Amino acid sequence: MPFSNYLVILVAGVIFIYAVFKQRSNSHPPGPPSLPILGVAHLHPKVEFWRTYAEWGRRYGINGLISFHILGRRMVIINTMEDAVNLLNKRSGVYSDRPFPTMAGVLMRREKSIFYISYNERFKMYRKMMQRSFNPTAAQMYWDIQDHEARILVDNITKFPDKLVEHLRRNAASVIMKIAYGYPVTRNDDHFVVTAEEHLRIGSIVGRPGKWLVDSIPLLRFLPEWFPGAGFKRQARHWSEELYMQFLEPQNWVKDQIAAGTAIPSFTSTFLRPSDGPPADAEIEDLVLWAAGGLYAAGADTTVSAATTFFFQMMMNPAIQSRAQAEVDAFFEMEKRLPSLHDQAALPYLGSIIKEVLRWAPPAPLGLFHCTSRADVYKDMYIPAKTTVIPNIYAMMHDESVYPDPFVFSPERYMGNNLQPDPRECAFGFGRRICAGQNLAETTLWIQFALSLLTVNISKAVDKDGKTIEPEIAFTTAIVSHVKPFPYQITLRSEAALSLCRDFGVYMNDVSKKFHRSPENSPDLSEADFLARKHVIEAVAEWAQGTGMEWPPILYLYEVVKASAKREANWGHLVFTDLTTMRFLLVMVFPEECGCGNYSHHDYDALTKFQADRFMSLATYLYHDENKPDWVRATYVTISNDYALDPAFLQSVDAPPENDTGKVFHVTADNFVPSLLPNELESIDMLLKQSGKSVPKIMRYKVLGSKDARPEVSNVWRSKNARQCAECMKTSTKDLMLCARCRLIHYCSRECQRLAWPTHKLVCKKTDKVQGVD
Repeated sequence: MPFSNYLVILVAGVIFIYAVFKQRSNSHPPGPPSLPILGVAHLHPKVEFWRTYAEWGRRYGINGLISFHILGRRMVIINTMEDAVNLLNKRSGVYSDRPFPTMAGVLMRREKSIFYISYNERFKMYRKMMQRSFNPTAAQMYWDIQDHEARILVDNITKFPDKLVEHLRRNAASVIMKIAYGYPVTRNDDHFVVTAEEHLRIGSIVGRPGKWLVDSIPLLRFLPEWFPGAGFKRQARHWSEELYMQFLEPQNWVKDQIAAGTAIPSFTSTFLRPSDGPPADAEIEDLVLWAAGGLYAAGADTTVSAATTFFFQMMMNPAIQSRAQAEVDAFFEMEKRLPSLHDQAALPYLGSIIKEVLRWAPPAPLGLFHCTSRADVYKDMYIPAKTTVIPNIYAMMHDESVYPDPFVFSPERYMGNNLQPDPRECAFGFGRRICAGQNLAETTLWIQFALSLLTVNISKAVDKDGKTIEPEIAFTTAIVSHVKPFPYQITLRSEAALSLCRDFGVYMNDVSKKFHRSPENSPDLSEADFLARKHVIEAVAEWAQGTGMEWPPILYLYEVVKASAKREANWGHLVFTDLTTMRFLLVMVFPEECGCGNYSHHDYDALTKFQADRFMSLATYLYHDENKPDWVRATYVTISNDYALDPAFLQSVDAPPENDTGKVFHVTADNFVPSLLPNELESIDMLLKQSGKSVPKIMRYKVLGSKDARPEVSNVWRSKNARQCAECMKTSTKDLMLCARCRLIHYCSRECQRLAWPTHKLVCKKTDKVQGVD
């Protein structure tokens, strides 16, 4: 074949390849005019990118969908809910990856970060852990924490109203640190909080689009650190080491707490030592480290952003603030107590305010970026593989065709007949990358807003001449955007509500509504345990009604007091008080009763008296500056008598007799046995500091006890069948495994040992004192 023919074929091939490339290039979603190589780098904004993206969508887009490139990096911006749902939700198999930027990802070694990880098996493990811990039912286990921290928040706001954002940050940090690690934050400058805030600051810098040249020219990552202009590599290495330590330190703290036996239940402790079973292996530890670290980064800053917007809008819209306050006031007047997270359905206007806060100023205006795992065609537009896809949540929330008058703050959008779309469908992300902590975020905001509306007013500030200062509406530019600082003034509106927020009494922990629902809504209790406690609560309520007094069931927040204020699956207590927090009824609930003291072999009389002493020790310590508590009357119920209360227990509301009778025990401020341990007192002190309270050291000696006060394990098991399981009672053809600590109790499996441990652990360590034990 002549050379000219080869030349014709070559030219035709080049033209064909160019035509195909040209066709595909032209079929990208449209966008602003770009320059060769640079793309739109010269047009890209420095601040509030979401506003520019929304404007480009209106000017150049097809239904708001646009694309452009910066130095060859292709981006697609989704500006409408319709396209977000069609692409990110309905085609989640294509759009669930994350872009892996060179600076924040490769150089900082963040391939395991929950924010940068690809859609792979490890990511699925993260999601499974999150779903198990934070699904709507499981998230209720954290309501007490959120309620407690919200009370501290409003207390701090009234004490130091000029530091609103600081209080909001401390609140968010404390909620997340307790949930993630069981760590109590006692001060705004807490070490873990400071380092976590630094993590957020670094993340905001490295994640900013167009900030780092190496993201556009990845080959620059191969430059040696000493090379001129390669300072970004030294910075990346330093930040990488710093961020890893910020994850590692709190996890090591939890591991130390687990080893000492003082760990408070949390996301981390649950997976590091599940149900008192064997400890997690190195792989699980690594998963938990990155997952728990991501909780703070994902949850703390976003709730602060939303809460700041709430206070800003209440200040700017006094009519909306007044209507919301009227709603919570009516609840307070009718129920004679503070609203709790069980009452969300009772305050619909507040729910609408939360939706409008998330719409008017979405905390993450651009969400978190997605990435296509393969090429896709949408509405005849070609979207290549590895394209960065950005959901412009700000544009979706301000789409006039969806939300008329989008820049007006109006909770009424979600009430009445003509309902507008619920912004929560977009505010927390899309598809398989939707925020796993949505339930936590919403409930944290709800209880904050409810108690704030009840206790304080926020209004525009005035200058020295008494003239109102009109604040500027401006936002920070970051992954999580905030309303910029604004002048305001906060005043107290309800002393009664504030006093209840500051009190550690009954209304802080009323759990009666918990037992008005079905057992499946209480994941901390099995159905049998739930129904047993409900039976006791109903019996006490019937008795209280006859006395003309209220004796609601309460659950103290001081669950660090082991064996006294701790909920477990197989044992626990119920505490009732007469609202004065001077007189208490304590009921222990046990599974069954038998001649040898049940499968864990407790002396139930001794254990109940022990619990009463410990509760009196706790109450005496908490109320050291008041003339209370007066007395604690204690008893126990078991399945063998259908959880029926001893008639003597509910005989009167007067002071108890001096002598105990039957299964009823009376403990007073004069005759209780001090029973708190040093590590428990330290934990209680840390919790008290959060409310600015402290206890004189002399009180420690009045309530400090010893481990020797624990009830002893029954020696009956010495004569029991070594081939019968203490938990399930099944028998075997060979001797069963023994409890490694007491060497008394036999189990057929690790699962049975795990199930029995919550009951057995109270006395297990005491067995070396039991007569007749080697």
